[in-house]
Amino acid sequence: MPITPRYSLTQTSTHLHIEVSIPHVRVSTSTIELRVVEGTEVNLYAPPTYLLRLTLPDRVIDEDAVEDSLSCSAIGLSPIQEVGVPSNEVQRSLTKEDLPKLQYNPEKNHGTLVVILKKEEEGIWQDLDLLGRLQQPTQKVQPKTAAKKLLVQEISENGEESTRSSEINEAQQEVLEECLSIQKTISYGLFKKYSNVFRDYARAGLAHEMLECPNPDEAIGKGEESIELEEQYRRELRRQTENEKFDASRYLNDLDIANEDDMIFESAIMMKPHWMEINQSDVGGNSFFTSDESHLLAELPRGTNIPTNLSAEQKQSALLCLLDILFAYVYDHRTTDGDPTVESSWTVMILSPTLSWLECYNSPYDTIADVIGWSIRRSLIYPYLRSYDLAKLIAEDACEITKR
Repeated sequence: MPITPRYSLTQTSTHLHIEVSIPHVRVSTSTIELRVVEGTEVNLYAPPTYLLRLTLPDRVIDEDAVEDSLSCSAIGLSPIQEVGVPSNEVQRSLTKEDLPKLQYNPEKNHGTLVVILKKEEEGIWQDLDLLGRLQQPTQKVQPKTAAKKLLVQEISENGEESTRSSEINEAQQEVLEECLSIQKTISYGLFKKYSNVFRDYARAGLAHEMLECPNPDEAIGKGEESIELEEQYRRELRRQTENEKFDASRYLNDLDIANEDDMIFESAIMMKPHWMEINQSDVGGNSFFTSDESHLLAELPRGTNIPTNLSAEQKQSALLCLLDILFAYVYDHRTTDGDPTVESSWTVMILSPTLSWLECYNSPYDTIADVIGWSIRRSLIYPYLRSYDLAKLIAEDACEITKR
């Protein structure tokens, strides 16, 4: 079975360059297959090992477009106007120079192919470093199927259609509504797409090792309360738990930790994290992630149930959840000098309300200031270093990461 090779993308305003690493492969014009489908799908096959399929965010010029343009020019016709294109925006003539090109560099990474594609319209495309998104197949609209009709229909003696098989009497309806209110589903996670994930773990007594929230799949409030009120109950329980676990004497002991020659604190304050380091090779480039990071992101399993059309509130909620996770990660990164320990997973979990209490922020009611405040609050309650100065530095780091 072919595997996806390592690759990277760079661009200019007119061209897209795809560098594909295919080490130890015998390359010739007869073995490498490059096909651009409908201007957006790129298929590169280097048998017998590598197969790369990408869906581009915009259109490039493919072979069919060039052939059509050359055919029109050969018989003296102007380029064919596309449907829906204004008459003053007729497609320009294309030449063989506009065809997709392949270049091979045998010395780079033991063999690298460079695919050069010309854009239909000049401009800079966004998010080319999100390789996982480029590997997702195009979403094809499925035709709507007609509603299935019953092949057999029951007719009463008076000639009227009987609806006895489809109706539920009032007593059954009341029982059904009561069961639904009792078995209320608690949703959490990214875009609230998950439920009943921790039920079996809670029964086995393992949920408390992964979360601070007790029995996350069971309702805290009364059965008739709405999901929105349930989320408020959880947030109040979280804040109540934080108040109970806050150790004032421990906080006071760390209040002057900067003058106590604590090695861990000094290392956390003085270290220069990797997001502060400027990679000179990336200056002026289009990629935020390194090559290894981009390839790791591309290998992550792609979920099929992620909604495609997100509202502004859903996007803001996801970004707020990401912010408190970033805060927890930065705390662990600084306090471990960039070398995670066996306690790192617990540290990240306990500092992040999203991970420890399955918090779902509601925009615009929850703001960035709220999330940072709750994260700082937890950093003064649970971990080893409970310093407000360190917490402020970590908040600045988290904001700096989001800017980059």
